[in-house]
This record gives sequence, C-alpha cells and structure tokens, in this order.
Amino acid sequence: MGNLIKFGVFGVALYWGLSFLGLNPFSGGDVQAAIDGLKEEALMTGRDKIVVLLTGTSWCPYCVDLEREVIRTPVWQKFAADDIIFQTYEYSAGGGRSGLKGDLLKRFDVEGVPTMVVMDYDGNVLGERAGFSENQGATGYKKWVESL
Repeated sequence: MGNLIKFGVFGVALYWGLSFLGLNPFSGGDVQAAIDGLKEEALMTGRDKIVVLLTGTSWCPYCVDLEREVIRTPVWQKFAADDIIFQTYEYSAGGGRSGLKGDLLKRFDVEGVPTMVVMDYDGNVLGERAGFSENQGATGYKKWVESL
C-alpha cells in the first residue's frame, strides 16, 4: 500500500512539474486519459471539483475578457490553487479541433469558446458555462462553481 501511495504522489508531482514547464502530459493522448489524470489529481489532493476551461485567449475577445476579469485575478488564482483542480485547454484560431483538444470539444459538446465545464472527482459533469458573463467577475464564477 505504501508503494501505491508513493507512486500516486510521484504521478501527481510529475504532472504538476510538466504543467509548470508549460508541457501538457496529456497532449496527443485521449480524452479519457486526460480526465482520468484530473480525477486522480482531485482524489490525491482531496478537492471535490474539477474545472476545465476550453478557451482561445489569443484570438477570442470573450476569452481575453474572461482571462483578464476572472482567471488572472487574485480571487480566482487562490480558489484554483486551494479549492479546485483547474485545467485550461487553449485553442488556436482556425485550428485545434483535432486530437485531444478536438475530442474534449466533442466530449463536452462545446460549440464555442470560452466554455467552462465543472466536474466532480468521478468525472460527472455538474455544470457548464459558455461565453463570458462580465457582470459576474471572479467572485461570481467562484460562487457558481461552489454552488454545483
């Protein structure tokens, strides 16, 4: 049992390390492997919600607004660091609909970005929000996730 825990901790540490370096360990993988990795991280850290943001911040005005008004704020940053598992998948203009990213769009039936999907640690979708609600701000988005 001790080795299993050590292996799990190593896996999460490896994932965080690769993410910190800007490498997505799930790129080129399949959706289920990506979701399983997020679920494992949620279980290892004791967090009960996984938030996946599908965005196009380099070209999408609503995505840029969401990034500036919510994702980069101290309120959301603290929430993402302490309370949830938060993963962003960036889509480029005119592309990015194949491989893992394209499969994620299909899995969550996403028609446009930004779309925020909230799952529990079993991978069940609890809620989804498309677009950007400018009157919500980081506190509103945080309360929405907490309410699910």
